[in-house]
Amino acid sequence: MNLLLNSPCGEARHSFAWRSLAYAALVMGVSTGCMTTPTQSPELVESSPRRASLRVAPFSRSAERAGVPSGKTPQAVAARSNSPKPAKPANSRSNGVILASAEESADPTPVARGPQKSDRSRGEEFLNRIQLPPDLPGAESPPAALPSIDDPEARALAIENLFPPLEKVPDRTSAVGSSGIRYSLRELEERTLSLAPGVDQALNAISAADGLVWQVGRAPNPLVGYEADTVRTAGTAGYHGVFFEQMIKTGGKLSLAQQSASYDVANAHLDLKKAQADQLNSVRKAWYQMLVARENVRITRVLAEFSESIFRLPVDQLREEQIAPYEPLPLRALAVQARAAYDSAIARERAAWQQLAAAVGDPDLPEGELEGSAVVELESLDYKSLTDWMQQSHTDLQAASNRSYQSRVDVEQQYRQRIPDVRVYSALQHDYTTPPTGRTTWNLQVGIPVPIFDLNRGNIQKAEAESARAAREYERVRNGLRHKLAEAWQRYESARIQVQAYRSKILPDQARAYLGFARRHAEEGSVSYTDVVVAQQNLATALNIYVTSLSDQWNAWSDLLQLLQIQDLSQLPVAGAGAANMPPAPAASPTFVPPSPLNSPR
Repeated sequence: MNLLLNSPCGEARHSFAWRSLAYAALVMGVSTGCMTTPTQSPELVESSPRRASLRVAPFSRSAERAGVPSGKTPQAVAARSNSPKPAKPANSRSNGVILASAEESADPTPVARGPQKSDRSRGEEFLNRIQLPPDLPGAESPPAALPSIDDPEARALAIENLFPPLEKVPDRTSAVGSSGIRYSLRELEERTLSLAPGVDQALNAISAADGLVWQVGRAPNPLVGYEADTVRTAGTAGYHGVFFEQMIKTGGKLSLAQQSASYDVANAHLDLKKAQADQLNSVRKAWYQMLVARENVRITRVLAEFSESIFRLPVDQLREEQIAPYEPLPLRALAVQARAAYDSAIARERAAWQQLAAAVGDPDLPEGELEGSAVVELESLDYKSLTDWMQQSHTDLQAASNRSYQSRVDVEQQYRQRIPDVRVYSALQHDYTTPPTGRTTWNLQVGIPVPIFDLNRGNIQKAEAESARAAREYERVRNGLRHKLAEAWQRYESARIQVQAYRSKILPDQARAYLGFARRHAEEGSVSYTDVVVAQQNLATALNIYVTSLSDQWNAWSDLLQLLQIQDLSQLPVAGAGAANMPPAPAASPTFVPPSPLNSPR
């Protein structure tokens, strides 16, 4: 740029238009022989090269878009500058604006250009456009500015006011456990089985179903009463005595009714097993989430302490006048975010404890430490083995199978209703119609309903339809359970893989990357604060994803245990020793074995 202004065509350097055209010729790579004399122009010293470059590009592009004739393009004008020009008048500058000479202004060739803005107007326009909206939270904050370095005391005080020390992070790894009590998972499982209302309700349901089995097998009670016949016949007292009436059930109806009710007893036992499994699983899920919450407290506490320590580094550099006042602000924002995340983790852990206490069935459970850790490397689970286990042991499938058998018994029972029941009636009376001779008489009636109008066809049709429906119930329940198992297994495997990846590779890499950025910034200065802030944000984001994946892993694990209804975790079909660190659960009540169809249980 200096070379061009001091060339033989440098006589035109006092003209703003000629200078702009010459800069455009330089940018476009046009060599016109005007770059020979390496002397410095006094006007170039006064004008900022950065501002000159900002003028050149818009002018050259606007001239090209305006369709300037070939003789008036920047290249042609620069070529004409080789011809000698008169010297510029002495008053070529007025109020800082470069003026053209009379001869130059008399050039009949017009120069196409748009309206020009001064540097000040462009700067004011830029500042106006980047102003924050007044309704945006934080927009009312004043800019980060410090007094002059000539007043060190005021500057130090302003730094302390602008960046006050953050509140100290409490030195604790858990929000609960100060009472010194320590719980194991087995202990809480045993406690919940004795306290859970759902388990107690299931036990009462078994008693009710068993009483119904006994009841439906009882024959109808006989009817005994007083009877008076033909009173006032011939002025006599008639016949007086007692009668007896009995309905006799035929066709094995009572046995079939009892057998049908026995399946309700079987399903009540299955409901008890399911209630126990669900109760244990609710405690396990709350237990695992409590461990995850405790791990989250530990991680966020360390991250909060580390972020606060990192934030103090640029503040120290600001005191030594090495950086600008606004540069520590992003790191302080990250430190405040980390502290807020730690406080949120404390609240989450307290809520997790209350959920665990509610799952156990003891809302006033004293706070205490939990055995075990959420950081356990779980093994991959074989989906086919899980499916086989579930289809063999799940209570919903067994209950569906029992209902299918029960429906077949009900169909047979409705067919047996066509067999008439026998009604027996007998009376023992004293005859007062022939005084003074009195004698004792007796009556006997034996009858059955004749199946002419009511053949029980409606009830038979209903029972057969219910039986057909119950026959497909097993398949429906099986398909639904397999769908849930596949979904839970997928969530478990995905979360498990992600936890292992973050634990073994991603978190170490993010930590090393952050430390590398921080060291290069502190030692070499080749890395900006923005890179350090982004690296710290990436590390914090990776930690949040890791904790979320850890929570998802244990939630999916609990859902799998609920679907498999495993009481002893050592029986879990795994590809390795994945359940080695999982405490076993207490054994549940033995499953009631239903009777075979059409055979009386009594």
